[in-house]
Amino acid sequence: MELTDNTDLLKQIEALKLKGEKLQRDNATTTQDILALLGLAEQGAVTVTFDEDGLMSELDIDAEARADMTAEQLLHEINAGILRAGALVRGITVSDADPRAQLNASGSLVAKLVQSIASGERPEPQKIKNDFGTVTITALMGTVTGVECQTSWIGSTPDHLISEEIVRMARTAAQQTDTMGRYA
Repeated sequence: MELTDNTDLLKQIEALKLKGEKLQRDNATTTQDILALLGLAEQGAVTVTFDEDGLMSELDIDAEARADMTAEQLLHEINAGILRAGALVRGITVSDADPRAQLNASGSLVAKLVQSIASGERPEPQKIKNDFGTVTITALMGTVTGVECQTSWIGSTPDHLISEEIVRMARTAAQQTDTMGRYA
């Protein structure tokens, strides 16, 4: 078996890797700029975290900030936290995983998206309510885009229970509306 000189190929791969890293940094900067324009760049009273699969895993309400908020203000902070965390997750994700696996995964997602568009389907946001109708999650194609809550429920429910119910419903809504097979 004859060994060939792969120096040029290795240089091209390294150049592509560097270009990819620069694109990720540019994307992170653009994401931060957009968040700043929307008034979401600064951390608010609510912090939202997503797990490695992209599902909401935690919603933390700052107790000190919460003390001075109305139910409507808290709901606004919850939605701002979801938008901020979602933008950061989608915009600044860097992984050390095998790039071929990432390419294959993103390729299948793109193929499903193209298939959906080609079929003439127009995805519409869906509203998923909990059993009591106190929490409604809006999601589109597996991505949570908003939360609505009864103000009387938010005003009378302890913060940890608000957080638990929103996270539970957000995970359910993301999985139920996932048309891309991300959570399968």
